[in-house]
Amino acid sequence: MDEEEMDYNEIPIHVKRTRLLKSKLEAKQILPRVLDILNCIASNGLDLPLFLDAISWGSPECHSDRTVQYARTSLLASDELSDILQRWYKPPRRANDEKGSRPAGARNTLRQFITDSMMDILDQDMRNSAPLFASPSSELSEKHLLGLDFQELQRKVEEEAPTLWDILNRCATSPQQDGIVRKKNNPHLIAVSCIAQMQYSRSRHQNKFQKVWSMYFKACGLSARAFDAVHALGLTMSHKWAANAYGILSDRAMKEAQEAGTSLPSNFHVFLPPTSMSARLAYPSSSDAGW
Repeated sequence: MDEEEMDYNEIPIHVKRTRLLKSKLEAKQILPRVLDILNCIASNGLDLPLFLDAISWGSPECHSDRTVQYARTSLLASDELSDILQRWYKPPRRANDEKGSRPAGARNTLRQFITDSMMDILDQDMRNSAPLFASPSSELSEKHLLGLDFQELQRKVEEEAPTLWDILNRCATSPQQDGIVRKKNNPHLIAVSCIAQMQYSRSRHQNKFQKVWSMYFKACGLSARAFDAVHALGLTMSHKWAANAYGILSDRAMKEAQEAGTSLPSNFHVFLPPTSMSARLAYPSSSDAGW
């Protein structure tokens, strides 16, 4: 079976063979066999780094050789690979040396590899989740703004960006808080907010989250200076955008109310003030107070 066709959800024959060999080695000395293999490698003009490099697609001749393929798959699909990498990252102390320093291992190399690999994974997660935050600039309606379901958004983000989601939730939760359901400072909501801010930083078109908060803060009467401060953090649109959008929605609502008023029979002269509060409301006897 080719390596590309391997189904690691099933136990490959390579793994079964390794487990069988390991069970036979448990009662025998391994060191003499390891020394024999290392001597054989050296006698052929190689050392362990060159040997592993050749097996790990480092030599074109070894790419498709069946024997090399089998050995390579045995390693990559093995139960032992995870333990090997863990010990390379954090080697055990020498026997009878509990307080001594650990061998250096490959900690620095693996850290750099993990960082580089994680960057690729996180970039892919950001690309996959970007459409969830996209909002056309022309789309400005009550249905669009009120249709954002935070729980549904959370579920979709978790599906499209699983690694990024796990990292942010881990960062927002201390070991002592792990497993505790928190109503305040909910780590899931914090993670969604962080991803929304980063998406908005990447593209101003990924602003669905910011539009919703902009309308909310505008309705709460947040000052222009405070608005621009929150906008600088990537949580909202600018105050100018919010003021214009709020005006458009207000005018649209006013027109809908006027159109609805013309279709209803009434004996009253209705006065709709253009502001949210009017001094006329304090004088019900006034002719233009709505009565």
